[in-house]
Amino acid sequence: MNKKYLSDKVIELIKKLDYYEYIDTILKILKQQRCNFYFIGGSIRDAIIQLTTTEKFFSSNDIDIVLEEDKIDILLCMFTKTQVFKRGNVVIKRNPSFLNSSVIITSPKYRRIDISVVRKEKYEKFGALPKVSMGDINTDISRRDFTINSVALKYSYELEKYFFYDPYEGIKDIIDKKIRVLHKRSFLDDPTRIIRAIYLSAKLNFEIEQETSKLIHSAVRLNVINNVSQVRLANELTNILKKGRNLPKIVIMFKKYHISKFYNFVAEFVKTFAKYSNKLEIEKKYACILDNDEIFYIRLLFLLQQMDKKFLQHKSDLSVYKTQMIKLNIPRKDREAIYNGIKILNGETSVKQYPVWLKVYIKIFNKKIFVPLLTATDLIKLGVSKNQQLGNILTQIRKLQIKGKLTTRQQAKNFVLQLLRLNSKKGK
Repeated sequence: MNKKYLSDKVIELIKKLDYYEYIDTILKILKQQRCNFYFIGGSIRDAIIQLTTTEKFFSSNDIDIVLEEDKIDILLCMFTKTQVFKRGNVVIKRNPSFLNSSVIITSPKYRRIDISVVRKEKYEKFGALPKVSMGDINTDISRRDFTINSVALKYSYELEKYFFYDPYEGIKDIIDKKIRVLHKRSFLDDPTRIIRAIYLSAKLNFEIEQETSKLIHSAVRLNVINNVSQVRLANELTNILKKGRNLPKIVIMFKKYHISKFYNFVAEFVKTFAKYSNKLEIEKKYACILDNDEIFYIRLLFLLQQMDKKFLQHKSDLSVYKTQMIKLNIPRKDREAIYNGIKILNGETSVKQYPVWLKVYIKIFNKKIFVPLLTATDLIKLGVSKNQQLGNILTQIRKLQIKGKLTTRQQAKNFVLQLLRLNSKKGK
């Protein structure tokens, strides 16, 4: 395919993104400042896939822009003075140690634009986070994980046009559907790339190239994954739950490369994921109305429920799930979404409108909302005073209802009246 034609089409796809007005504002300022810059990474890969196959991959929630000069602070200041950035739904996060910053659009949906300078990195030991310093475009590309993620679409302010810079033939590997590392030390430097290779192979339906597969086996035999923190490993696993496709293939490759043994800290969770991975594929008719976080909530709640099927009927078990989610390094906002979903399913919270993801969860897994026979208001009307531990009585009713010993409101009322009579006799 003609690369000039392909580069023009990639830009057309970027212009169709629902947050392009933010990207466009940034690009206009970059061009005004006579900056050479590059689009690079997964968004470019997915755009090329869409343009060279029948797959509809390009709906990127994040864009990576790399600058040839370190003007980030000046540029960020200029961005914030524009009308688009003054709306108040933009957060800017700086990460000086990695020479990059992120423009995060928080509403109506989470979108991210990463802006960095060309970098080089040095790994002091296998599995450690690298030390990053200023480099050039060649060192920046060479630090990427796979050739398919190393394709750069450059804008030259001198020529006022875009063109591909692809020294590792990433476009060819995209067309050939191959996952290939850039150098032999890649998995030793950053063992999390092993999990990413598996994730991308399944998601994109690409094959891990033979030499790359050998390098994975070699790195696993050396146990280099043990050098990676549990937090980083957990992040790779949750990324699979958020964005993964073809999950049964991931399970097969986890076995092939003996990855599960490195997840001992959440062994039961990974075992449950392996057992139910086929159930976690979200149908297209549902996936098209969900974002990555919502897909993640559906998958996470289902797996947690399978680990403890009584969980949804016992409020006290929330602490068990909290422990599991903390092990998985789930952010607080995501944990709260799961708790809220559980409370709705458990009949503990009454809401007029369920979250979209919970509606889909109920639909695809054929769940029913647990409707308690009585409420706190009902108990007060029956004569239970507020200091008689309304919560304890409601819990007793809930447990009996779950066991099938109370099936109607009248039976529950009779149970409460009986408790009141017993308490009255004790009082005498």
